[in-house]
Amino acid sequence: MNRDITAKIKTASAYIKVASVFAFISAGLTVLAILFNLVDGMNAWSFIDVGITVILGVLLLKLNSRLAALLLLAFFLYNKVAFVMIYGLAPSFTTYIFLVAFFFGLIGAYNYQRLKREMQTGGNPPKTP
Repeated sequence: MNRDITAKIKTASAYIKVASVFAFISAGLTVLAILFNLVDGMNAWSFIDVGITVILGVLLLKLNSRLAALLLLAFFLYNKVAFVMIYGLAPSFTTYIFLVAFFFGLIGAYNYQRLKREMQTGGNPPKTP
């Protein structure tokens, strides 16, 4: 049973790493869009968006944080909805790839925390008073 949990933890960790890498790619693409003025309305204040994305990616990668995974997905969705509302452009295919990666990161973070807790308690759920 311990091997099974260990294999599942490795899978959850892989999901988390993929989501973190996609967060860093998203931040990098945003920096390029800012520097080369690829999108009207993006300016130096857009670096706040980059900072938030990088911080959430690091928290997800280093702490396997469920909250960071959830906020990363929500922040990405917020930015895409705002982009569609402001510019009237339909989301691209890559948007859906990023969305799936962040969703799997959320699943990975929740599974990782659950499996770690299960491993620490010996497979028994914690007792509640």
